[in-house]
Parts: sequence; C-alpha cells; structure tokens
Amino acid sequence: LSAAPLVVPSARWATAAAAAAVAAREPPPLRALDVTARSWAEVVDLLRHNSPYGALPGWEARALLVKADAPMLAEQLTHALLTEAQAAFDAERAPLSLWLYEVRALSASAGAIELVPDAPSLHELRRQLGSASLSDHWRAAYGERGDAAHAAALARFSASLAAYAVVCYALQIKDRHNGNILLHASGRLVHVDFGFLLGDTPGGALLPSVERAPFKLTREWLELLSGGDPDAPELRRFRSLCAVGILALRRHAHRLLGVLDAAAALARRGGPAAAALLPLSLIHISEPTRRTP
Repeated sequence: LSAAPLVVPSARWATAAAAAAVAAREPPPLRALDVTARSWAEVVDLLRHNSPYGALPGWEARALLVKADAPMLAEQLTHALLTEAQAAFDAERAPLSLWLYEVRALSASAGAIELVPDAPSLHELRRQLGSASLSDHWRAAYGERGDAAHAAALARFSASLAAYAVVCYALQIKDRHNGNILLHASGRLVHVDFGFLLGDTPGGALLPSVERAPFKLTREWLELLSGGDPDAPELRRFRSLCAVGILALRRHAHRLLGVLDAAAALARRGGPAAAALLPLSLIHISEPTRRTP
C-alpha cells in the first residue's frame, strides 16, 4: 500500500499563515454565503472583497429579482407614477416618503425588479412575531416609546404610511396584502408588486374586488401610531400628512396625467404588448382628458 506523504507545516509557518489570513480578512466562499442571515451592507462588503473590480471607483452591488409571467409593464407604469408623486411631495416640501426601487420591463411579462434590502414582508414579520404585536416589535427593535430611536423610526413609519395611503387612494392600487408590504429596518413601510391599479383588481371585471377600502390602514398600525392614545402626536401627524399629500397631488396632477396620457396613447397604438400598460377601460378613451394644473 502506498499513500501520499502527509506534510505537516511548522508552527512558525502556521502562525504566519493564520496572521496573513486574519490581516486579509478573508471572507467565506460566496457559494457558502447565506444572505438571509446578514445585513445588506455585510453582503455588499463580501461581494466587493471577492470581486476583481471591487476597488474601482463607482463599483456598486444591487440585488435584482427576475420575473416572468408577471405584469411588468404595469410595474413600469406604476414606478413612473410613483416617481412623479414623490416629485410632487418634494415640490411642496411635504415630508412624505415613497421607496422608489428600480423596475426594468424587458417585455410585457418579463423583466427585473430591484430588491429592497433589509426589509422583510409584513407576512414574514408576522410569522416571526407569533403572538407578539407590531408595537412589541417596535419596542424590541427601537426601545421604549419616548426614546429617540423609537420616535425617529415611528416618524419614518408614519411618513411612509401616509405617502402610500395617498397614492393608493389616488391611483386605486389594489392587492395590498401583507406579502406585498415590507417593513424596512429603518422603520419605513415599502409597498411592492403593483400589478393592479387604476380600477384593475385581482378579481378582474367578472368578480367584485374584496378590497373596498381606499387604502390599507390596519388596527395594528393605528395602535403603533397612537400607543393607545387617540390624540397621540404621531397619529395627528399621520392625519396631517395625508391631507398634505392629497393637496400636493392636486397641485401637481399634471405630472401624473402626463404619464397616463403617454401610456394611454402608447397602449392604443402599440397592440397587445403595449395594451398591458393600462387597464382595458382606460385604453379605449377617445381623447385623454387634460386638466390645467
């Protein structure tokens, strides 16, 4: 029998190799990287370290979700509308916050969507919390009510909640179940998956929509804002932000109407693929209604 010789390095060599490895901060192999157990900043650091281009200026890592058999043109349209809505909020200096992630439609039913990092869905968060409430999660993550971190996260929550309440009402965005709403680590709500808007519903024309509310506002969210006090400052701020947001969209309605006019014109001319841009009821408008801002 024969065997390959076993080479045992000297203690001095082993110590030097270990020191070099520690100094280089060698990350684990990427194939063994569990991104679900790390923050996005940690993942980016590992990717940069393993990339031959990581030291170049402008290097950037983004996470993308590739989708097929999905209403990608509706996603692209909604992204354009939300971008204009945020521009309207900014123009009025209204502190309302939408999360504008990138959307790239490659066809009517396929494309790529930028993932929102460090933001589990409310469905996943509810599974993790079990019988605990969202208020319990807030205290565990940001401290007790009245703490600076708690107040800052709650302010971000109410600003984003008001922003999405306003746009969901104005654009009739539906299918707002907990799997389509994320909670970012900063406290911001983020809505995703915009396949149904402007009167289109998951049930289609044949089935009445089960979503009759103009926007989603749950008892648990109200409890978080109020802390049990119906006149809590953050709850009053949320109501005020909703009013400010509606007025901002009214003053800048031409921004949204311009996007819809262009989409309707394209849908009328472009055949079946472009028709996916808008619900059927809006494609056959003889002339888009124009309003003076």
